[in-house]
Amino acid sequence: MKKSSLTSLATILLGLLAGSNLQAANLASPSAILQVTVPSGKRVLLGTPFVLPEVSRGSVVSVNAQTFTISGASYLVDQFKVGGANVTPHIIEILDGPNIGFVSYITANGSNTITVEDSIPTGNPENTRYLIREDYTVDSLLGSASAPKGNIAAGTSVQNADPISFFNSNGKLDTFFRWRNANSTQYAWYLSAKSGSNWVSVADRRVPYGQGLIVERKAGTAGKINLDGEVRSTRLRRSIAGFPRWNIVANPNPFNNSLSEFGLEMAPGSSATADSVYVWDTTLGAKGGLKQYYRSASSPSTWNNQTGVEVDPSTITVPAGTAVVVQRGSGRTSALSGDTALKLNPISVLQP
Repeated sequence: MKKSSLTSLATILLGLLAGSNLQAANLASPSAILQVTVPSGKRVLLGTPFVLPEVSRGSVVSVNAQTFTISGASYLVDQFKVGGANVTPHIIEILDGPNIGFVSYITANGSNTITVEDSIPTGNPENTRYLIREDYTVDSLLGSASAPKGNIAAGTSVQNADPISFFNSNGKLDTFFRWRNANSTQYAWYLSAKSGSNWVSVADRRVPYGQGLIVERKAGTAGKINLDGEVRSTRLRRSIAGFPRWNIVANPNPFNNSLSEFGLEMAPGSSATADSVYVWDTTLGAKGGLKQYYRSASSPSTWNNQTGVEVDPSTITVPAGTAVVVQRGSGRTSALSGDTALKLNPISVLQP
């Protein structure tokens, strides 16, 4: 078992999911709303299970490494790229064929090409359909700092506000908060630490679909955060960073999921060498802790817990609106991307 890593993350996420209470309300398909409760004094691993509406769709002519060539497109150069006046991130999604569920961040585009962050799986056939969506930012996911989607406590510093954290591109935690001035007349989303004497805004910081945030409630009453968007009902291919990086993976459904329903295809091994899923368990310690699950090397179709005992994955629940943590096994430093990306199976939105 990766004890040092597990202890480190358990410390970071102390209180994660402890006593979490969630409510779901169905809107006209395929949209949904989740209200996630963050108990006072606790942290919750908040998932990003929904997507924003599409802005374009069409057919792929060909693929080369990380670039799609699009049939009949006439996009403005870099209209989907973040930069300059454009602060809105975009993602592309493959809708059919063998690579259905490939979703990746758009880093550049030409008039008829789309370049993405991740390696594109091989064998993408001609005329595969795609669509482009905006991706979430702090502002679009949590609402503006002046009118958040929930009672997220504001403060003049992170010490008297509800801290929110996510992993940056270097695998380190960045923490931000809902800032207010002394008169409570101005609000903003700022990093917890200033750059020199200036606050740094994260309102336009991307919060990728299928990942998540760590939210802590400091106030004496429970916090409530509303998540809303469209529900995907097809497979998701999710890139996973190599060991020792941690990856937050959202429950892709607007209802509770069991570990078996995720459909995760994880590399088997021992508790140290297997690719592992960590689920928060409120019965561990005073405030809960992380439980490790992995596929056995001797019987890859079975799941074991961190002590090597076989478990029934259908009994391990990941609540709606939350997430799990995935880590590649010790020595597995290569990322899972393209053909090897982690595959998750959202269930039909008609499920209760």
